[in-house]
Amino acid sequence: MDREEMCKLRLAKWLHKNYENLSEKHSWETQERCRTSFEDLPEENKKVMMDMAKRIIKTLQIQHHLHLVNNLFNVRKCPSCGSEKTVRINRYQVECESCRWKGDDGN
Repeated sequence: MDREEMCKLRLAKWLHKNYENLSEKHSWETQERCRTSFEDLPEENKKVMMDMAKRIIKTLQIQHHLHLVNNLFNVRKCPSCGSEKTVRINRYQVECESCRWKGDDGN
């Protein structure tokens, strides 16, 4: 099993365990055949948990890459209005072109 599959499996197990724990906490009754360890789940349920894990991992990877791209091009959201139209006004500060907020660039 490669690293990516191992990561998906660990996350799928975590999702299953936490889903069962939170369901119990909120008085939500899950299917009896699913109140078991991940290894003993029906195959269809395991597949769903693995697909959820894959989707979460992909989403986090995309967000991480967007963060890297934004840092590369100095894209910063304005903390005042949320606009991404910020420009560097000196080495340490940015200004929002929308609301004219000025402040530290966060680096």
